[in-house]
Amino acid sequence: GGIPSAGAEIMFPDAPAGPRVLSAVGRPLTDDRGHQQGGVVVLRDISTERALQSTIARNERRFKEAVDAMENGFALFDAEDRLVVYNHGFLDAEQEAEFGNPIGHTFEELTRAFAFGKLSAVEAERDPEAWVNWRMEVHRHPPETPVEILWTDVRWMRVTERRTGEGGYVGDWTNIT
Repeated sequence: GGIPSAGAEIMFPDAPAGPRVLSAVGRPLTDDRGHQQGGVVVLRDISTERALQSTIARNERRFKEAVDAMENGFALFDAEDRLVVYNHGFLDAEQEAEFGNPIGHTFEELTRAFAFGKLSAVEAERDPEAWVNWRMEVHRHPPETPVEILWTDVRWMRVTERRTGEGGYVGDWTNIT
């Protein structure tokens, strides 16, 4: 049993080495009869961690802004093939509204939603299952040259796909109509 540790972060803005953030974790010390006889506090300088977290958050915001500003569609999938980042060029606003939040869904789930949705590929309308199978094969083994897909709204999309070093997937969709 015992008493759980209590934790806090303490800011020292005027420290000699510059502003510091310390993590303080403490626990009372008790004798055999259960009376407090002082305590123990462990201080750990977490200034570098906090600065790194701030830098990462700032870079993530910049990356998101850059992706959102792209004219082409963009999507990044992790090694488990789940969508991590995308912009509206990847999922048409109509599809996004129909599908809901796509983050965390697999490429196959999104491909099936596209194949069976209002806006789809012309080939998918003829035989949705065959098109999904073809699309998954292209996704698993991206060709060196881009693939061109005719959408039912008569747009031609050029899709360039590559695997990432971590086993994920990145794709670029360009309207070439």
